[in-house]
Amino acid sequence: MITRLYILLFALAVTGCDLAEIGANAAMVVDVKQPKVMLGSSAVLQISEAEVARILGPDKCPAHEMPEWLFGPAIETDGCTMLSGKKTVEVTLITDTGHFKERWKVAEGLASSSPRISLSRPNGWVLREPHE
Repeated sequence: MITRLYILLFALAVTGCDLAEIGANAAMVVDVKQPKVMLGSSAVLQISEAEVARILGPDKCPAHEMPEWLFGPAIETDGCTMLSGKKTVEVTLITDTGHFKERWKVAEGLASSSPRISLSRPNGWVLREPHE
Protein backbone atom coordinates (compact mmCIF):
# COMPACT_ATOMS: atom_id res chain seq x y z
CA MET A 1 0.00 0.00 0.00
CA ILE A 2 2.68 2.52 1.01
CA THR A 3 4.89 1.31 -1.84
CA ARG A 4 2.06 2.01 -4.27
CA LEU A 5 1.75 5.56 -2.92
CA TYR A 6 5.50 6.17 -3.26
CA ILE A 7 5.47 4.86 -6.83
CA LEU A 8 2.54 7.15 -7.67
CA LEU A 9 4.24 10.17 -6.10
CA PHE A 10 7.50 9.41 -7.91
CA ALA A 11 5.72 9.00 -11.25
CA LEU A 12 3.85 12.25 -10.79
CA ALA A 13 7.01 14.11 -9.76
CA VAL A 14 8.87 12.85 -12.83
CA THR A 15 6.09 14.04 -15.14
CA GLY A 16 6.31 17.57 -13.74
CA CYS A 17 2.92 17.74 -12.03
CA ASP A 18 2.52 20.51 -9.50
CA LEU A 19 1.87 19.87 -5.80
CA ALA A 20 -1.91 20.38 -6.12
CA GLU A 21 -2.17 17.68 -8.78
CA ILE A 22 -0.03 15.29 -6.76
CA GLY A 23 -2.18 15.78 -3.68
CA ALA A 24 -5.41 15.26 -5.60
CA ASN A 25 -4.14 12.09 -7.27
CA ALA A 26 -2.62 10.72 -4.07
CA ALA A 27 -5.94 11.23 -2.27
CA MET A 28 -7.62 9.04 -4.89
CA VAL A 29 -5.14 6.18 -4.40
CA VAL A 30 -4.77 6.18 -0.62
CA ASP A 31 -7.43 3.97 0.98
CA VAL A 32 -7.46 5.00 4.63
CA LYS A 33 -9.23 2.35 6.65
CA GLN A 34 -10.73 3.12 10.01
CA PRO A 35 -9.76 0.60 12.67
CA LYS A 36 -12.33 -1.99 13.64
CA VAL A 37 -13.28 -1.71 17.29
CA MET A 38 -14.54 -4.80 19.11
CA LEU A 39 -15.60 -5.63 22.62
CA GLY A 40 -13.59 -8.67 23.68
CA SER A 41 -15.31 -11.87 24.72
CA SER A 42 -16.00 -12.04 28.47
CA ALA A 43 -15.07 -8.39 28.99
CA VAL A 44 -16.11 -7.17 32.44
CA LEU A 45 -18.00 -3.86 32.51
CA GLN A 46 -19.71 -1.69 35.09
CA ILE A 47 -23.43 -1.99 34.20
CA SER A 48 -24.78 0.09 37.10
CA GLU A 49 -23.44 1.97 40.07
CA ALA A 50 -23.16 -1.25 42.09
CA GLU A 51 -23.04 -4.07 39.55
CA VAL A 52 -20.56 -5.51 37.06
CA ALA A 53 -21.16 -8.12 34.38
CA ARG A 54 -19.20 -10.30 31.98
CA ILE A 55 -20.26 -9.57 28.41
CA LEU A 56 -20.64 -12.06 25.56
CA GLY A 57 -21.45 -10.93 22.04
CA PRO A 58 -22.67 -12.66 18.88
CA ASP A 59 -19.53 -12.22 16.77
CA LYS A 60 -16.48 -14.36 16.09
CA CYS A 61 -13.28 -12.99 17.51
CA PRO A 62 -10.66 -12.29 14.83
CA ALA A 63 -7.86 -14.83 14.64
CA HIS A 64 -5.31 -12.93 12.57
CA GLU A 65 -6.48 -9.31 12.40
CA MET A 66 -5.61 -6.95 15.22
CA PRO A 67 -8.65 -4.75 15.85
CA GLU A 68 -8.67 -2.07 18.50
CA TRP A 69 -10.09 -3.75 21.57
CA LEU A 70 -12.46 -1.94 23.85
CA PHE A 71 -11.95 -3.10 27.46
CA GLY A 72 -9.25 -5.67 26.71
CA PRO A 73 -8.58 -8.32 24.05
CA ALA A 74 -10.47 -11.57 23.82
CA ILE A 75 -8.82 -14.92 24.37
CA GLU A 76 -11.77 -16.98 23.12
CA THR A 77 -12.73 -17.35 19.47
CA ASP A 78 -16.46 -16.67 19.98
CA GLY A 79 -18.35 -14.12 22.01
CA CYS A 80 -16.83 -10.88 20.74
CA THR A 81 -18.98 -7.88 19.83
CA MET A 82 -18.22 -5.81 16.71
CA LEU A 83 -18.88 -2.17 17.56
CA SER A 84 -17.58 -0.32 14.48
CA GLY A 85 -20.29 0.71 12.07
CA LYS A 86 -23.15 -0.40 14.34
CA LYS A 87 -25.96 1.70 15.81
CA THR A 88 -26.96 -1.04 18.28
CA VAL A 89 -25.57 -4.39 19.43
CA GLU A 90 -27.19 -7.31 21.23
CA VAL A 91 -25.13 -8.81 24.04
CA THR A 92 -25.52 -11.35 26.82
CA LEU A 93 -24.75 -10.07 30.32
CA ILE A 94 -23.61 -12.56 32.96
CA THR A 95 -23.99 -11.33 36.54
CA ASP A 96 -23.92 -12.91 40.00
CA THR A 97 -27.69 -13.36 39.79
CA GLY A 98 -27.91 -14.91 36.31
CA HIS A 99 -27.68 -13.97 32.66
CA PHE A 100 -29.86 -11.97 30.28
CA LYS A 101 -29.76 -10.29 26.87
CA GLU A 102 -29.84 -6.57 26.18
CA ARG A 103 -29.64 -4.32 23.14
CA TRP A 104 -27.13 -1.50 23.66
CA LYS A 105 -26.87 1.79 21.81
CA VAL A 106 -23.49 2.39 20.13
CA ALA A 107 -22.39 6.01 19.63
CA GLU A 108 -19.33 6.65 17.48
CA GLY A 109 -17.42 9.90 17.23
CA LEU A 110 -13.98 11.46 17.27
CA ALA A 111 -12.00 12.60 20.28
CA SER A 112 -8.63 14.22 19.60
CA SER A 113 -8.67 12.76 16.06
CA SER A 114 -9.07 9.21 17.43
CA PRO A 115 -12.19 7.10 17.06
CA ARG A 116 -14.31 7.07 20.19
CA ILE A 117 -17.15 4.71 20.96
CA SER A 118 -19.55 4.80 23.88
CA LEU A 119 -22.09 2.15 24.82
CA SER A 120 -25.32 2.73 26.71
CA ARG A 121 -27.89 0.37 28.18
CA PRO A 122 -31.64 0.71 27.53
CA ASN A 123 -31.99 2.54 30.88
CA GLY A 124 -29.43 5.16 29.70
CA TRP A 125 -26.47 3.96 31.82
CA VAL A 126 -23.21 4.55 29.96
CA LEU A 127 -21.03 1.46 30.28
CA ARG A 128 -17.50 1.80 31.62
CA GLU A 129 -14.65 -0.13 33.08
CA PRO A 130 -15.36 -1.37 36.62
CA HIS A 131 -14.17 0.83 39.45
CA GLU A 132 -11.94 -0.79 42.02
